[in-house]
Amino acid sequence: MRGQEVVARDPHPEAAAASLYQSVPFRQDASYLAIGERTNANGSKKFREAMLAADWQGCVEIAREQIREGAHLLDLCVDYVGRDGVQDMKQLAGLLATASTLPIVLDSTEPPVLEAGLRMLGGRAVLNSVNFEDGDGDDSRYGRGRRWRASTAPR
Repeated sequence: MRGQEVVARDPHPEAAAASLYQSVPFRQDASYLAIGERTNANGSKKFREAMLAADWQGCVEIAREQIREGAHLLDLCVDYVGRDGVQDMKQLAGLLATASTLPIVLDSTEPPVLEAGLRMLGGRAVLNSVNFEDGDGDDSRYGRGRRWRASTAPR
C-alpha cells in the first residue's frame, strides 16, 4: 500500500527436498531419512505389476501405504525393459505430485526420464541413479541424454 514502509526481510534458506505441500529438511533430528522404496518398478513386484497393467490408482495406493508407514520421501522408479520410461514417469510423477504430500526421489539412469519427472513435480525433488558408469562420451547414456536435452530445448 502507498505510504507504508517496506518491512525488511531476513530469510534463512534451508537445504531440503520439497513437494507442493511440504518440505523435508536434509538436516533432521531423526537418526535416518526413510525413503519409501515400494514405488520402484525394479524393487517392488506389486508396483511393477500395477504399472505394467496401467493401474495408476493402484500405484498411487502403494505410495499412500508408504506414507502411512512413515516414509519421509518416496522413491519413484519406472525403469523397466520394453517400457516407455518417459511416458510412465509423466503419468506417475503427475499423479504423485498431488496424490502425495511427500517429496519424490526420481530414480533413473536415463536423463530424459528424470527430466520428465522434474517437469511434472513442484517443489524440489531428489535425483537418484544419475551416473557415469559408461562414461560421459557421445555414445554414453549421459551423452545421449545431453543430446536429447539439446534437441528438446526451446529455441
